Amino acid sequence: MRSFFLNHKMESIIIKVGTNLLTDGKDIIYYDIIEKIVKQIAELKNAGKKVILVSSGAIGCGMKIQKIKERPSKLEQLQALAAIGQPHLMSIYEKIFNKYNIKIGQILMTKEDTKDSIRRTHLRNTISELIELDILPIINENDTVAVEEITFGDNDTLTALVGLLMFVDIVIFLSTIDGLCDCNPQKNPKFSIIHEVQKITHEIEKLSQDFESNLSIGGMKSKINATKKLINVGIPVVIANGTQDNVIIDILKGKIIGTLFLPEK
Repeated sequence: MRSFFLNHKMESIIIKVGTNLLTDGKDIIYYDIIEKIVKQIAELKNAGKKVILVSSGAIGCGMKIQKIKERPSKLEQLQALAAIGQPHLMSIYEKIFNKYNIKIGQILMTKEDTKDSIRRTHLRNTISELIELDILPIINENDTVAVEEITFGDNDTLTALVGLLMFVDIVIFLSTIDGLCDCNPQKNPKFSIIHEVQKITHEIEKLSQDFESNLSIGGMKSKINATKKLINVGIPVVIANGTQDNVIIDILKGKIIGTLFLPEK
């Protein structure tokens, strides 16, 4: 049991869902995993928690629709796939959240939206109003116009920026990896999970090697970079495997799952 969660109330939560958690990028969308995540979010909302969902997957859904098996390298192709896949992604979320009587609201943004003070204020007000109306904000990168994030981050940086904007109590990154490993699990099957990090040192950064993926470009390295922004202002972060049953609820109960990055302030 992590005592940290016994001593801190987690009332506002950002959950970031990675591309590889939602689809294999070929012809399969993992509806069962999406259902698991939706069910847990519904439980949190019923308990009065303020939840924001940051979801990748638009390009993956576009690849599924277009029957493309490998992620294209050209930016314009990626942006077109995002335009094709985003409505499909939202329709999946809407259908499953409706089963739990939860309404959703879509927000497409870029990093530039957090740099301009006026746009930043409007964005914060919109997210706050959706939460006040008991509507779940689902945020994704506006990949049809964005350049930086589509190339470098798979929404990890975007998640950190939203966390800073709303100053939430915790950010949970969900992907298909169990947490930060003490070595590259693709090369060494005898790896172990580092369950708690008190400070992101040079050694920790060296461990955050990106894992090979033909679908997404957001690996452990981009998550660590995003995590540094959050813990520096006092927001704890957990990186965990979203395929595990009840993973979000168990994390918030203090069970030792994934890697917890403790806030520095």
